[in-house]
Amino acid sequence: MKKLIVLVLALVCIFYLIGCNQQSTTEQNIQANNSTESDENTELEIVETHNSIPNFSYTEDKEIYAEGEPGVKTSGFVNTTETEITFENVAERAKNECTVEYDSVTTYFDTDECVWKVHFCTDGMVGGDQSVYLDCDGKTVLIVYGE
Repeated sequence: MKKLIVLVLALVCIFYLIGCNQQSTTEQNIQANNSTESDENTELEIVETHNSIPNFSYTEDKEIYAEGEPGVKTSGFVNTTETEITFENVAERAKNECTVEYDSVTTYFDTDECVWKVHFCTDGMVGGDQSVYLDCDGKTVLIVYGE
């Protein structure tokens, strides 16, 4: 009887170790698949996000807002260091430059120039707004104040 119990316990231990090894391998495969799917989803999310962000032309805006004009700031920025910029954090980064009261934020992206435009304003109020332009490295390149 003792030999039978020892045999059963030995088999249980062996199956347990085999099961743990398979689970570990399965978990590694799942993590690898999730990582691959995550990378693929990230790429898809970026494409989808850029499609849902309103476009604008930084080149056209630069032509309209010339350096030295009132309400146009081209230097002396807060955001001068590089940081990763995404749709989710671009408004937070632009807030570092914002000096106006606002209750509405709209984000735009120029895919040709790789420049973000974050517009801060108060709904229903004419003027008193501010647009902060950031490059893809998170550095401010232009600020325009509304009248």
